[in-house]
Amino acid sequence: MDSKIYDPYSPKKINDIVGNTELWNDIATKIETNNCPHLIICGPSGIGKSTFIRICLLNRGLTVLTHNCIADSGLRDVRDTIRSFARGGIDSNKKHRWVVLEHADSLTADTQAFLRRLLETASSSTRFIFEVRECGAISEPILSRSKLCTVDTPSIPEIRYEILRRTNHEFSIDKAEKIAFESCGNVRSAIHQALALWNNDMSSDQIGNGADIINAQWDLKPDDVNSEEYCRWACKTIQILRKQGADPRTFLRIKMHNSPHALRVLSQWNRPGGASSRALWLHAMCGSR
Repeated sequence: MDSKIYDPYSPKKINDIVGNTELWNDIATKIETNNCPHLIICGPSGIGKSTFIRICLLNRGLTVLTHNCIADSGLRDVRDTIRSFARGGIDSNKKHRWVVLEHADSLTADTQAFLRRLLETASSSTRFIFEVRECGAISEPILSRSKLCTVDTPSIPEIRYEILRRTNHEFSIDKAEKIAFESCGNVRSAIHQALALWNNDMSSDQIGNGADIINAQWDLKPDDVNSEEYCRWACKTIQILRKQGADPRTFLRIKMHNSPHALRVLSQWNRPGGASSRALWLHAMCGSR
């Protein structure tokens, strides 16, 4: 699919990225002037981390090596490539080389030790960007040698405006508001839903992440969270959410956003090799019961 046709108003410059404008501009200025340290860009899914890297590094013609660490958390097949690239010296434009490690929070401890040595030996010519969802998975030696940039979740009005901009303001405000609310800060998810409606003949009933189903199930929740009836409700709810296509993570974000326990579970949801989504759901809802 041609993204220029499907998404003609995708971000082309830093100021087009939703939210965190000051942070993105500050990093971009440091990169442009060769004053940027190694970076750890931390934030939840779909809030513009990869978009920033594409606009700031790839679209500006800098020398970049990108690797998705989920596919190879030990970097077994690319260690020599990364080592050779990092030691290649300043590029022809006298700019730093950049190694971008996407989903770096999946890296093993041994791999992080290998990268820590590279951060020291290749720092004269190369900078590393660790793109993560949670910085706690990054080892202290890397944290101490890098600048931690925490990316905040965009607000509902910001996401709503971006939906309208990306659909050339041909989308209704009510639809944009619904999608923005149910996205729980995930701009990528919100934009994909809006573009699907904008480019295809779909009814408004097909948008969102199932807020109506979530609200209906929440209304059935027993008051006594320590009862067997509550546990049965939790088991039945996950079955209904899956059957109806509603995302359990959206349920937790909308209904349990004030629960530290639920937020910790959400941070583990997409971790490679972790527990199943059903097990995480039951752990969030029922704890150790």
